[in-house]
Amino acid sequence: MKFLLGLILSIALASAQLDFQLNDIATLNYALTLEHLEYAFYRDGLNTFSDSDFQSIGLNSSVYAYFGLIRDHENAHVVALTSAVRARGGVAAQECTYNFPFLATRNVSAFVLTAQLLENTGVSAYDGAIDTLTELGLQTIAATVATVEGRHAAYLNQLVGTSPFPNSFDVALSPSAVIAAASGFFNSCASAPSLPVQAQFPLNLDFNTTIANANDVNTLNFALFLEDLENNFYLQGLAAFNVSAFAAQGYNQSVYDYIGLISAHETAHVNFLRGNLGSAAIGICSYNFGLSTVSDFLAKAAAFETTGVSAYDGAVNAITNLGYRTAAATIATVEARHSSILNLINQQVPFPANFDTALTPTQIVSIVRSYVTSCPSGSIPPSPLPVPANFSSAARIGGSISTTGGVPTTGAPAVATSGVAVATTGADVTTGSVPVVVTTGSVVGVTTVTVPVVVTTGSVPVVATTGVEPAVATSGSRITTGLQATTSRRVTTGTGSSTQAAVITTASSASMTAFSAAICVFMALMAL
Repeated sequence: MKFLLGLILSIALASAQLDFQLNDIATLNYALTLEHLEYAFYRDGLNTFSDSDFQSIGLNSSVYAYFGLIRDHENAHVVALTSAVRARGGVAAQECTYNFPFLATRNVSAFVLTAQLLENTGVSAYDGAIDTLTELGLQTIAATVATVEGRHAAYLNQLVGTSPFPNSFDVALSPSAVIAAASGFFNSCASAPSLPVQAQFPLNLDFNTTIANANDVNTLNFALFLEDLENNFYLQGLAAFNVSAFAAQGYNQSVYDYIGLISAHETAHVNFLRGNLGSAAIGICSYNFGLSTVSDFLAKAAAFETTGVSAYDGAVNAITNLGYRTAAATIATVEARHSSILNLINQQVPFPANFDTALTPTQIVSIVRSYVTSCPSGSIPPSPLPVPANFSSAARIGGSISTTGGVPTTGAPAVATSGVAVATTGADVTTGSVPVVVTTGSVVGVTTVTVPVVVTTGSVPVVATTGVEPAVATSGSRITTGLQATTSRRVTTGTGSSTQAAVITTASSASMTAFSAAICVFMALMAL
């Protein structure tokens, strides 16, 4: 009898494992379908429009070159996703035929605006699909692609005159919401993608309890250690250098405004993490950033944000709670947006690689350690550190990026060995057991769509049905407003500047409309 029960259990576990792998393949093909769309969009657009077409609407040659670099990134994602699906025994989704009417009319302005919408919705799609992946290597590499999409989005936002990072947390969209938004771009496909099962929209609604998994506590405290560092860095920098100091060193009002907005974001991240960790939260350390000039401050800001991206990308798969994993993803892509614009301010490429670099917590600590003078616990950083998936195995996934028009050719960033800087050349991330992956690309049509957004109830993210950016809850009350961009100009990058509209909005309260369906999915998985 025991043997029979053991056999039944083994079969059930094998079936569950197979179902999870099939769901990973579904996620990869969902992503691949969208990445095919993005690559075809840039490929066909750049085959239609020349550099002179871009210049005709006031954009210089560097913009055209950056569009070529984004195209190359999307192609690299298609190649990686196709390889990932096939390596897992799946049949990779093929390119569809698409509807891009602005190509026939040669409307380059519509092409640029659509690119901005594609990349921003792509960020939301990645953030919304991270919890559908069960393979840890895929989670990590998905994060490294999501943050690259965030870099693209920030650059394109500032290009068209909107805030590059309007929210302190990006919006996470479900696969069904993304497909619905993208449907207008598709003419026909050989086969429709099977959407992955969404495990977190919105399961785990009650977060007002102790975080059960010790590694989740360690991971969130590791994130808090870094967010405290960033928060204090910006507060000290803004206290040391006012807008006149920025102007005296050649930086206009928009740069100062962007730094103020980034500072507000880091404060929101700290409040979110402390609010959720409660009594388990670590204390605030003391820091010495050695700030001497505005240029030094901005250079270190760029380095810290790049390091923050690598930290989140490397630690996201250490989080077992799906709600917190999604929240971490929405922070990671905001950090990538910051990094993109700070790179521009520092005359660097905003998106230097087709995959960002995921670093281990130990590597991150070695980069920032010299700026921390002491911590309340006596340990720098407070220990223990989280344990992410193994970073030692696997093949190169990206390859070098080639482009034209003056954008530097580079591979993915290598791991820095000192200071806060991350190298600009070297090997791509090597996490996972095969060359892989993103969790989604995405698009949105030219009209406004009502979509889910992360808000906070009881100081933890759940899903709302409308709105934009939540503030961070620190108690059981629901937050209905959020901090939005208040800057009035776009960053000057040496090639001109333009006016940027401020964005002020509110977010609605959370909806429970998807809860019954999510519970059914959860119960079905439990029954395996």
